[in-house]
Amino acid sequence: MAKLILALMIAVAAADECTDSDTWYAKKERKNCHWVAKKSSRCKYKLKDAEGMSAMEACPEACGTCGCAETGTSDSETWYRKKPNRDCNWVAKKKASRCKAKTKDASGVLSANACPIACGMCDGPTSAGSCYFSSQGHAVMCDYTEADCDIEGGSYYGPGYMSNYGDKCCHCKASCDHSAEGSATCGETESDYRDSFKCGGDGSCCETTSYSTCEAHSAGSCYFASAGHAVMCDYTEADCDAEGGAYYGPGYMSNYGNKCCHCKADCDHTAEGSETCAETEHDYRDSFKCDGDGDGFGDGTCCEATSYQTCEAVSAGSCYFASQGHAVKCDYTEADCDAEGGAYYGTGYTSSMGDGCCHCGAGCDHTAEGSETCADGASYYDSAASASCEATSYNNNCQIST
Repeated sequence: MAKLILALMIAVAAADECTDSDTWYAKKERKNCHWVAKKSSRCKYKLKDAEGMSAMEACPEACGTCGCAETGTSDSETWYRKKPNRDCNWVAKKKASRCKAKTKDASGVLSANACPIACGMCDGPTSAGSCYFSSQGHAVMCDYTEADCDIEGGSYYGPGYMSNYGDKCCHCKASCDHSAEGSATCGETESDYRDSFKCGGDGSCCETTSYSTCEAHSAGSCYFASAGHAVMCDYTEADCDAEGGAYYGPGYMSNYGNKCCHCKADCDHTAEGSETCAETEHDYRDSFKCDGDGDGFGDGTCCEATSYQTCEAVSAGSCYFASQGHAVKCDYTEADCDAEGGAYYGTGYTSSMGDGCCHCGAGCDHTAEGSETCADGASYYDSAASASCEATSYNNNCQIST
C-alpha cells in the first residue's frame, strides 16, 4: 500500500513538475536521490528502498526519466520494419539490438526516432543522432540529423548508438540506453559522451548541442575544518555530511577575501566580489589554476579532481613569433596569437623539428611525441625544466614542471 501511495504521489508530481522524492533511500539514508544523481549507473529498477520503490521511479529528475510524460511523446502506431508485426512493441523486446541506425522502415525512418519509448529515448534530453568525421581527427558530434551529417561529409549513427571500440559506450549521453552499454564505467564517468561536460574527464571533447552547453556542473562544495580547512567541489549534501564536512550549495561564494566562488562550475561570476576571481581562477578548488599556497601564482596546488575536472593543466594553444627570435609561448588562444602577429598552433601540437616534442607540456599527448625524452620537460615552453619557460595562467612563476 505504501508503495502504491508513493507511486501515485510521484506520478501526480511528474504530471506537473519533474521532482525527486525527498524521503526515498536505498538501505542507507545517504543513498538517496542526491546520491543517485551523481552516477547515472545508479538509475536502476533493481535499486530499491524498503518498500520496493526503485530509483528509476522515485528519482525521475536525477535519472532523467520525465521526458516522455512531460512532452507527450509516444511511439508510432504505424511504423514497422519490413513486416507489420515488427513494430515498436517488437523493437522494445530487444532494444539493445533493434534500436540502431540499420533498423529502418520502408521510408528510412529509424526505429530510435519512431519508437522513443520502446528505445528508452525519453530519459532526459534526446539526440537526433551522432556524426563521425574521420577528416576532423575522428571527431564525433551529437544531435546531428542524418541529412545534416551527410551534407557535412560525415558518417551518421542513430540515437543511442554504442561504439564498437573500448568499453562500447554510447556516442552521446542523450538517448543512450546505459543498461545496454559494454561497461558500467560508461555512465559513471561519462568520459566517452561527446555531449557531456565530463567528456575526456575534463570536457575537452564535449561539443555544444541544442540541449547541452558543455558547461560543468558541481553538486556543491564541502568544507573540512579538520583537514586544513580544505574545500572540495562536486559534493552532494549527503556525501559531505557522511564525511563530516560542512556543505555549501552549487555556486556558493566565500565570505572571505575577494568573495570568490568555491568552485568554478556553476559559479555566477557576475555576482562575485572581484573580477580577479574569474580572471585568475586562483580560488576555485576545481581549477588547475588554483593557488593553494597563497603565493599569488596559479599552480593547481589546491585543485581536487572531480567528475568533470582531472586537475591536469591544459594550454589554450601555442604561438610562434618569428620576429622574436623564433620564440614560442604557451597558453595562447588563436585570437590573441593573431592579434600579436604570431603563428598559432592548437593544444597538444607536436613540433616537426628535432625530437618531435610538444610545444607545451600542458595538454600534451605524450604518446604522440617523437621521443620518450620529450616528457622530461626540457623542451616545453611552459615547464620549469625548460630554460625557455614563459609564464602562463597555470604556471605563472615557472616553478611547475608540466
